[in-house]
Amino acid sequence: MAKKKYRLTTCNICGSQAPANFMVRAQKEVSATSRNTVGGKEVIGSILGFQTSQRALARSLLTSRKRTHTTFRTVWMCESCSGQKSVGTREIESLDLEYSKLVNQEEKLTKDLNYLKGTRIPEKEEELRMNSLNTKKIMEEKQELFVEVEPIFKDLRIEFDKIKKRESEKFVKTILENKSLISAIEKGKLTKEIKKISRNEKEKIQNTTEKIQIELDNEMKKKGTRWEDSVKIFELETKLKFEIKKLHQDEKQNSLEKSVRLNNLLLNKYTSREGLEEIFNERYAEVGFNIKKNKFPLENFVYKKESLGQIKVPFYKKLFKSICWMWIILIQLSVLATFFSEESLEDKLYTLNGGIVMIVPAVYAIFFSNFLKNPSKLHSKVANILKKHLEMCLSKLDREIKNKSISFDFEQFTILQKKFEETCKQEELSNLKEENCEKDISKDKNLLEDISNQLEAIRKRIKIIQEIQLA
Repeated sequence: MAKKKYRLTTCNICGSQAPANFMVRAQKEVSATSRNTVGGKEVIGSILGFQTSQRALARSLLTSRKRTHTTFRTVWMCESCSGQKSVGTREIESLDLEYSKLVNQEEKLTKDLNYLKGTRIPEKEEELRMNSLNTKKIMEEKQELFVEVEPIFKDLRIEFDKIKKRESEKFVKTILENKSLISAIEKGKLTKEIKKISRNEKEKIQNTTEKIQIELDNEMKKKGTRWEDSVKIFELETKLKFEIKKLHQDEKQNSLEKSVRLNNLLLNKYTSREGLEEIFNERYAEVGFNIKKNKFPLENFVYKKESLGQIKVPFYKKLFKSICWMWIILIQLSVLATFFSEESLEDKLYTLNGGIVMIVPAVYAIFFSNFLKNPSKLHSKVANILKKHLEMCLSKLDREIKNKSISFDFEQFTILQKKFEETCKQEELSNLKEENCEKDISKDKNLLEDISNQLEAIRKRIKIIQEIQLA
């Protein structure tokens, strides 16, 4: 783009010359004089009796003939003569003000940039390095504590394995001798027929879905034009939803099949000695140590999450159970109403006996009938028995330690455990410091990038202003 050039303009007052953008268009006062005179026409008109001519002749004779008129005219003036600032001067002042602001801003941002680069970020990086070294050191101390504790635990582990073996036999015996539980387990196995879509059928559905989708996309392109077919679009959308529903239904069936398979597999384990021993020896919890109580408690017990709660209770079972509860409540209310009535004692007792007879089937259906039982409840029952036996293992271990029946340096273990817990706390604190340092460094680096971008933009603008000022 070519640079603008302004023509030279002369001041109407002082005669000085300057480019048009440094001159001002202002109002100049101009005075003019006129004389009130009459000609031959007015004289002849007056003689002939014209009133207008007579008034003009009278006015000329009776008033002053000289008059002064003042008008205003827009002319070019310099800033001194006009008392105003020109466009060019205002632009220069504006640029000067912007330039000084940008220079100050550049100076501040440069200081921030230098501080971040030279001081803040290196300090944070050094702090991160020190924290990392500290964390590494703490982890090494933990490892040393593990090595120191291992010999102490040797005899303890041997004794605990013996206790666990004995409790394993008791656990197996408790489950297998519980006839009602075994009967419920046998009846709790799910034999639901699952209708799955074959692989070929699934591929056909997927291909059909793709074809419908392509056809629908083509029809949607016509939307809003004269070729739009809203009926066909609706039909295709309905077909697409139907095919997608088929695929989703297959996924549900797969999930149900998995749940049923896991449920039955677990229930089969409950009925065999090998399966129960396997369950008992699996890891379901952590063994901690409470320094205050000086005992080994069971912590974070979790049993078969993948199987528990997966099988939903059928709707008819839920409905039947609700009806049973409503029946019990109604019978109880009727019995209470009879007791507060004015009937004889014999009638009241008769009503009570009848109420008990009518409630018993509903109570049995709710609490004792396997018809209403959910397989998940069987798992929960086994889980409670398992947890109880594991806790018994640990309580027996605690007793043997207190009785000193095993060669276990409990005092030394307690000291090491305290050290270990303190070390863990230090590790957590060090890790937290590391995370905070990393966050601060990340924030500072982002800020550094922002400042660099701002400085680049400011310096470009300063360069443009300098070029304008030079021009």
